[in-house]
Amino acid sequence: MGTSSTISTMNAARILKRLATTSTLLLLGVGAVMSAGCLPRRLVVWSPDASRAVVMDSNSTSLCDGDGKLARLDIGIVQAAAWMPDSKRVLLAVHKSADKWADLAKALDEPTRQAVIAAADELEKAILAKPADENLSDDVVQAIVEDVFEDRASLVAPALLHLRDNRPAALRKRFGEKWKEMAKLSVPYSQLRLFDLKGMSLKPAAAILHSLKGINEIRLAPNAKAVAFVTGSDRTKDGFTLHVAPLTANAAPRELADGVSFFSDWSADGQHVVYIRSAGAEDAKPVKVGSLSRRQVAGADGNLLAEAPPAENLATLVFDNLLAVRCLPDGRILFASADMTLPAAVDTPRPISLFAFKPGEPGQVTRVIPRQAKTQLPPSPVFDLSPNHKLICMTDDAKVCVVALADGQITWVQKAEGKLRALPSWRTAGELCFIIPATKEDPHSRAEVALWSAGKTRVISTNWPDKVMEKLTFIPSQKQPPTTAPTTEPK
Repeated sequence: MGTSSTISTMNAARILKRLATTSTLLLLGVGAVMSAGCLPRRLVVWSPDASRAVVMDSNSTSLCDGDGKLARLDIGIVQAAAWMPDSKRVLLAVHKSADKWADLAKALDEPTRQAVIAAADELEKAILAKPADENLSDDVVQAIVEDVFEDRASLVAPALLHLRDNRPAALRKRFGEKWKEMAKLSVPYSQLRLFDLKGMSLKPAAAILHSLKGINEIRLAPNAKAVAFVTGSDRTKDGFTLHVAPLTANAAPRELADGVSFFSDWSADGQHVVYIRSAGAEDAKPVKVGSLSRRQVAGADGNLLAEAPPAENLATLVFDNLLAVRCLPDGRILFASADMTLPAAVDTPRPISLFAFKPGEPGQVTRVIPRQAKTQLPPSPVFDLSPNHKLICMTDDAKVCVVALADGQITWVQKAEGKLRALPSWRTAGELCFIIPATKEDPHSRAEVALWSAGKTRVISTNWPDKVMEKLTFIPSQKQPPTTAPTTEPK
């Protein structure tokens, strides 16, 4: 009899399907990964004129206005949004899936399509190279997949879909009846698409590109001629991959850097993409070093260069995959980093602080908030800049504060406890949108979306369905129907 580590060839097909599904979901910011709230995202994104916001919960997408009127859209799940400067169009990263190779092949650009086909050939050859009488154990199947798809895990599911639909005979024979499980295989991917605003609805416009690795964060160039976006990485465990593409239909994306943090930005002149990148030591403990970097991708006319020159490393810092970067009109770059001096003891606290750096002024890394500030920032590297570049919002779960860039003054918007992963977003230069968590002590409370300005808070989601709020916060509503007195039957 075989041991528990040996499985039948019938179960090997299940392993292939599971590996395909799991690896793809990990690369995408959707499904099991996103529904668990692992990645912080801006889930309510306002247009520049503040008239509309895209509301992205983990199950649906809606539009709302400044009064909180909500209109559900027939778009599906949206992973990220960025409004065009005219507030009439919005760029969305939409979650899609294909259960047929013919449909997926139409969505993929030619280089990706050919890469999938080549990987499928390699996988088929590697499996069929095993002796026909060899039992394909869990370890054997996993080793084959890891060897064939090293540094390209995003191709696992598409390659299997290609084999299933185009030449299944050999693998069906090798795996037996369980190959039928492949009939359920579906490949998730992201579509980057423009939509036109029509009242309280969005109409599909140009499809820009598709990505097998998911699109988790998008930033438009100042002139809206190009987009920088972050996807899952095939090559690094705790970093992401940064790409750029022209904002034209069926664009060909270009990879700029791998192993980057989640949040990047464009320089004010639209010529550079600025980001934070890991130095590459994946198992570095207790401190992982990274760099603030920029890479020129466009000319003075705003059009993408045919070939981007090498990146420039501007400053050294302690890397975290959620570090944020934002660029100011005067050329300064704001970034978050652990505030520490080396050498230091292993258990030395590493509080997060905000810094500024101006290219062309070497050695001039300055603090946004004085070291002696009495108020401590949230222990999170995530922040965003107001539209007028004067205020910074910072968040850690449910805690939210606003920092004045001019003097570092900190104003707390909310100090509530909670495990929210929805990031605040600016509606206007002085109005911040954020989520108020449910009060644990009140069984009738639920989370709400609110607007804060000049110390005053206004809830706009009072009439939103409970399900929308649950999917925005990844937390079931505590709301209970009011208790009523029992009726008394007459004697």
